[in-house]
Amino acid sequence: MGETAKKSGVGLWLHPAIMVVLMLSGWILPTFGTITEFGIKVLGIFLGMMWGWIFIDLIWPSLLGMIMLSMCGLGTATQVFASGFGSEIVLLVIFFSIFTAWLEDIGLTNTMTQWMLTRKVLKGRPYLFIFMIFLVTFICGAFVGIYATIFLMWGITKKMLTKLGYEKRGKMAAFLLIGIAYVSIMGMCVKPWTPWSMMGLKGLTTATNLTVDFLPYSGLMIAISFTAILLFVVAGKFIIRVDVTKLKDVDFTTLGEKIDYNTQQKFATALLLLIVLALYLPSTLSKDLWIYAVLSKLGAVGVITGITVILCFVRFQGEPAINFGKLAAKSIPWPMVCLLASVGPMGTALMHSEAGITKMVLGLMKPIFAGQSPMMIYILVCVICCVLTQFMNNTVLLVAMTPLMCQLAQAFGANPVLVAVLMIFALSSALATPGASSRAGLVFGNSEWISTGQAYFQGIISVVCVIIALLCVGVPLGMMIL
Repeated sequence: MGETAKKSGVGLWLHPAIMVVLMLSGWILPTFGTITEFGIKVLGIFLGMMWGWIFIDLIWPSLLGMIMLSMCGLGTATQVFASGFGSEIVLLVIFFSIFTAWLEDIGLTNTMTQWMLTRKVLKGRPYLFIFMIFLVTFICGAFVGIYATIFLMWGITKKMLTKLGYEKRGKMAAFLLIGIAYVSIMGMCVKPWTPWSMMGLKGLTTATNLTVDFLPYSGLMIAISFTAILLFVVAGKFIIRVDVTKLKDVDFTTLGEKIDYNTQQKFATALLLLIVLALYLPSTLSKDLWIYAVLSKLGAVGVITGITVILCFVRFQGEPAINFGKLAAKSIPWPMVCLLASVGPMGTALMHSEAGITKMVLGLMKPIFAGQSPMMIYILVCVICCVLTQFMNNTVLLVAMTPLMCQLAQAFGANPVLVAVLMIFALSSALATPGASSRAGLVFGNSEWISTGQAYFQGIISVVCVIIALLCVGVPLGMMIL
């Protein structure tokens, strides 16, 4: 994501000035190729928004971009903003952010973590214990969020490493902490209604009018994730060669005796199961059933909004289960909301037939993709995305590349749904360089526990693991079920 520019010096004025110039450039630049007058304006606005996202912020460049889109003829400002902020993806981000903040507030995440790490089957099995740490990270990443998960699991892991006598900046410390950052986003990829997944799926729908069924999507993502995690654990044993001797005789089961699984957490677990069933059942039910009709009309937005209503109504100890205003104030990621709100109108403008942009891109990419089999297209997508995301902003890449690559895939005989899914996972592998992502920044910045050499070495290994998982599991399985 875009890092906020420094509040002093040249950057305070230079980057905004460049952004505005780029946005206005379409009004003075001549058309070229197949790009029309409308298209050149849209392209300038898009480049300006990208510059703002990278060097300034996510909020006001997005809002300014939407204003500029209304000025170039996409629609009135009201229409542009309504299509952006009224989209399904924005509503899902808002309500799921509030719900997951509530799960964290009531301690369900800590309870799940403590329970999973204290199973008897882990005693004397160090690599199984390491896998369980990553599995807990995966689950927390799915239900809590990337950065909350990283800080939670880093805290637990650092205490464990210190207690067992592992050295800071040692192989084991770096392996576990980098692994947690590596796995944390995979849980976000698995759920098709998270902000990250929705950005990719929105690009798919914008370019092709196609959607993806939740159940096969999540099934494929789980298969890719578990393969990538297992590969990283195997790399830890045979390539990184971590020392697990101090984990062999440790008994963590006694910590499980102190778990407090209270009534509110049990209620939250029931609601989680209800959400999962409501969102995944339509993919398995006959369209003639009344329950299919109800769930289809509700959709993900209706389901999570209904759960929010229940939480506002149910009381524990005389108080509502959820303080909506308080949780909304602290949990809604407004930078992400504004970014996602602008992505919809911008994607519509870029793909518009009157812009001529897609036609030109197809012409430029034809020499690369023409004559390639669908399998080769999938391989190219996986490798290109995994490499590019190490050097370019992964959010911007997902927003900019997904609609174009999906349309290219459709034009050359590949499955655009599978391309979108592969891109969502591949672009999440941004961990091999300090500027690859915010997660990478956390890893390279944690110099107390992780040396720079380890960050680069293990980061590169993590990317290789993702590429292998995508090519060996994601592509063949995706061709079967999507």
